Amino acid sequence: MEASDEDLKHLKDEIITAMAQVEDAHHRIVLSLMIRTMNTQEAFSHKIFEKLELIIRDEQRIKDIVLNGHVHEHKRHHDWVEERMVYTEREHVDELVRWATIKMNTEKEFAKDNKHYMREVLEKLLYAGILMVLGAVGAAVWAYLHVAK
Repeated sequence: MEASDEDLKHLKDEIITAMAQVEDAHHRIVLSLMIRTMNTQEAFSHKIFEKLELIIRDEQRIKDIVLNGHVHEHKRHHDWVEERMVYTEREHVDELVRWATIKMNTEKEFAKDNKHYMREVLEKLLYAGILMVLGAVGAAVWAYLHVAK
């Protein structure tokens, strides 16, 4: 909770009133030290606020301090960072497109190879089937030729 200037003035008045009412010298010294401390702190805080106000009003100095002397280059630096971000995004997208193209080509080759492989298997099965049929026919003919003798 922040004390207003009016609250502090009221507190000082109460301390001064208490000093007038207190008869013990030690208590008066303590109250006197309290008033001095409050005045010193108040003056110190006012000086700090005045300095802060001066700094806040000097926008160019703030920019120099914050940007470490690079005020004139600041916009150019932002533009460079933005351009770099766009370039990096574009580069990333290009990399994804390259990967997708390679993946699609690989899958096409695999499908073509798979189709070729299935054709070869089918040809071999047909060849084996024809050989079996010819063998069966040949065996029947052989048996017929031996029986006919």
